[in-house]
Amino acid sequence: MLTKSQLELLARFEDDYTHVESDEELWALLGQVDSAVQLHYLPLILNWDSGWTEKIVEWILKHPLCDAGTALSIYWLMEPQFWKKQELTGNIQTWARNGYSLHQKCEELYKSGKYSEGVIFFNPRDGTYLPEDPVEDSSIERLIPDRLKQPTPGMEVPEYYSLK
Repeated sequence: MLTKSQLELLARFEDDYTHVESDEELWALLGQVDSAVQLHYLPLILNWDSGWTEKIVEWILKHPLCDAGTALSIYWLMEPQFWKKQELTGNIQTWARNGYSLHQKCEELYKSGKYSEGVIFFNPRDGTYLPEDPVEDSSIERLIPDRLKQPTPGMEVPEYYSLK
């Protein structure tokens, strides 16, 4: 599924990018990503508390190899239930505005049909992100557009850490 060099590149994004010393080096590494599967694994191994992660995720969402399964997995990694609850209160805290903006951007891009389908399978109703039965959705989960709750077609990829 991935070559040894593709896996080695992904490994360089683990551990808070401690070996990456500049923005230029980071973008040079990202420029070496050359497959939809490699791109799909990238947000799964990033430290979402890093200052670079939001920029990387936005780059992934704009990447020509980003398909519906990858974009949808990013959406659910961003915990949309948290953002929908914040929307209800109408009070997005200053510290959360960048994350909220990225959440909105991902949702809008996905709903617009930007992403091709059929490369990576992703199902938010696998019990990890949403209940398998929509009847069990919470009131907050019901605020999430239905399109973002549907599985994508494509191939199932193994867990990243099982590849090592």
